[in-house]
Amino acid sequence: MDETKPEVTIITEPKSDIFLAPGEKWIKTDNPVVLNLDDSIIKGAFLIQASWCFPGKVPTKAQGKQTERSHLHDFDEVLAYFGTDPNNPHDLGAELEIQAGGKKYFVDKSCLIFIPKGIEHCPIFFEKMTRPIFHFIFGMGGKYLATK
Repeated sequence: MDETKPEVTIITEPKSDIFLAPGEKWIKTDNPVVLNLDDSIIKGAFLIQASWCFPGKVPTKAQGKQTERSHLHDFDEVLAYFGTDPNNPHDLGAELEIQAGGKKYFVDKSCLIFIPKGIEHCPIFFEKMTRPIFHFIFGMGGKYLATK
């Protein structure tokens, strides 16, 4: 029997090579990825990535820009967006549009968006952003890979 105990790992720097699909690099924006964890950092780890979204540095329909192309995963994914007004943390401070499962959803409150595996989703657009938004993704997949 293996008597070794798992070690605690503290991650303080973001991974530099984030991929969406084999050979395809993550779409770069001016919003920094703060931290991320996946199977390449700790074997067997789930996927989590945290970043900030700043006014004027996020894709909008008016600019003709989007966060990323439409895709799907073979794992469930949660997208989280949190407003940063300390007096009203439920106010997102923006209008977010996400396309998922052939529908458009509009959100203006802090939210968790559950995307079941196999559901095509994205792009995401931000409109009327008045302050930063904290964003993270979480998935039980070991790496951020799209199957389409």
